[in-house]
Amino acid sequence: MRAPPNVFRHGLPLLAKELIEQAARRRTYIVRLLYAVLLQLFGFLLASDMLRGLSNNPWGVLGQGG
Repeated sequence: MRAPPNVFRHGLPLLAKELIEQAARRRTYIVRLLYAVLLQLFGFLLASDMLRGLSNNPWGVLGQGG
């Protein structure tokens, strides 16, 4: 795995090395997975709250601003 060339051009080779090493760790993937699941759950909760009124009146959501 290689770092983007612009990282080396700006004089940040140690940062690039650390990022490459961190990306290879299993813990990084677990943290990313948990973050993605929580973000999707949060989005689902927001959407379900906004769409809750559709069971009574499907046209009720039209014209509502965010």
